[in-house]
Amino acid sequence: MLSKNRRWAALLWIVVCGMWLVCVPLIKSGLITKLRLSSIGPSLGIGRDELCYGKGFRPFVNRTLRPDWDLMKTVPYKMLPHFKNPCFLQKVTVWVGDRIKSQQKLRCLPYFFIIGFPKSGTTDLWHRILRHPDVVYGNKGKELMFFNRKRFYNNRSLDHYISYFDEAANIIQDVVSSSACESHLFPYHHLITGEASVDTIFDNKRWSQLPGNQGCNEPVITTADFLRHLMPDTRLIVVMRNPVERVYSDYIYEGKILRYNLSKADFHEAVLKAIKNHEDCRQYFTERGCAYNGSLETYKARLRVGMYHIFIRDWLRVFPWEQMLFIRTDDLSGENAIKTYQKIFRFLQTRPFTRAEEEKYLRHKRRMNARHKEGRGLGDMLDATKRILTNFYEPHNVALAKLLNERYLWK
Repeated sequence: MLSKNRRWAALLWIVVCGMWLVCVPLIKSGLITKLRLSSIGPSLGIGRDELCYGKGFRPFVNRTLRPDWDLMKTVPYKMLPHFKNPCFLQKVTVWVGDRIKSQQKLRCLPYFFIIGFPKSGTTDLWHRILRHPDVVYGNKGKELMFFNRKRFYNNRSLDHYISYFDEAANIIQDVVSSSACESHLFPYHHLITGEASVDTIFDNKRWSQLPGNQGCNEPVITTADFLRHLMPDTRLIVVMRNPVERVYSDYIYEGKILRYNLSKADFHEAVLKAIKNHEDCRQYFTERGCAYNGSLETYKARLRVGMYHIFIRDWLRVFPWEQMLFIRTDDLSGENAIKTYQKIFRFLQTRPFTRAEEEKYLRHKRRMNARHKEGRGLGDMLDATKRILTNFYEPHNVALAKLLNERYLWK
């Protein structure tokens, strides 16, 4: 009989040989590839030809599916035809004396939505649009972040989101257009309201938990699908800044909020690390898949935000061109400002600013949410950083220019 040690050695040898016989053919056929550990976490390496839109391995953690987050199941509201703004009646219960009484309440959703991009002049744009007499400001219209963030992390309901526009709904209901129009029912309520949550166009770290995206390397269902389902006629405004300037401005702005020390060298290192993570990611996943992966970078260098063409294509997949307006940050100030705002108000189907309003709200006005004192003292980024970022964004700008026009090359 074999000794105890020899029996264990023989058993171990059988196991090793068995694993060898099973694994080697799989490795040669490409069905098993090496597991790579990097700064972005473990990723199962698969060839580009094996990647399929909407299929394959999840790139990161296997998150629990959340059917309760599926807004596609929400029955679309029946909008009232004599309101320009998307408004509907909803039955609510209220206390009247010592009784509970049911009544109809006017609720409204935004007529327009500034969906992106951060640090591109959107705050300034938002406040100047609000100067228009036909635009109503609700309880809060800037950075509600419901669709991309708060409904996931704060468990906010859709009704809670709509409540932000209740104050605007009251004003819209009380004001009737003074001019009759054959194309509208009378009385016609012509006032509009909107919102601006500028991370909406790109930010959704919970996409893998949404029904329809399970088992995917990249999202099939995006925030654009939810907005189209709930607000099919809403008008979307997208503002884009030179992505090299944008990411540096973002670094400075977030430093004040997250309280990290600002320095050119720190920004340079953050950029190098983020680029390395994106390069690592691209070995296993598509460019789009990596653009939707927020774990590749920190707020110090959100490079993916500047990959404008990837996110814009997703929104144009579900919204028609005529419901989207694209603007360069450079055109919101200087000589082009007046023409740009005329274009914006045509898009919103309202009258333009009068000469007096242009003089009051557009000419020689200080920009809102501009760089703070510490940021101004920091100065421009290092020349080396600028060269690296310019090279990184060049193919993305070329893709954007093909999609829109050559003015987005930022040369």
